[in-house]
Amino acid sequence: MKKAAYGILLMIMIVSMFSSCSEDEIAEPTEYLIFGHFYGFCLGEDCIQIYKLDGEGLYMDQNKTYPRHDEFYDASFVELDSKYYELLDDLEMYFPPQLLNETDTIIGCPDCADGGGLYIEYKTETIHRYWLIDQDKSRVEPYLYEFMEQVNDKIEEINSISMQ
Repeated sequence: MKKAAYGILLMIMIVSMFSSCSEDEIAEPTEYLIFGHFYGFCLGEDCIQIYKLDGEGLYMDQNKTYPRHDEFYDASFVELDSKYYELLDDLEMYFPPQLLNETDTIIGCPDCADGGGLYIEYKTETIHRYWLIDQDKSRVEPYLYEFMEQVNDKIEEINSISMQ
């Protein structure tokens, strides 16, 4: 009798493993991703650069105001040429899902030592969150490193095309 019960339990476990939804099937589509960097002790146009990426295009913030820690960034976006959007077609792939588990909106000490910070805002149908992330990797968790590098690289690519 015990063997039969174990057999049934094993069958249930195997069936549930193969009938479960994959992570891709249950993930919500992203409405938009806002990303950018900010530097407090800085002069010039590149000190605050915030962009919005959605399924239709890339937009640049015209306000260029220093992000606040207690509210979503107040932006005034204008659409950029499609050549910029093509640069960012893979950025969302690097968004670390672990970031959604963070309870604080401030990670590390963004711009405390004149090192700057990243502003990240993530929106789906049911999730709307933002974070200010320290650019100094010694103050953040390793799961953020690749995403931080991608955000900084994409901003640099946008700037290099703008200067041409």
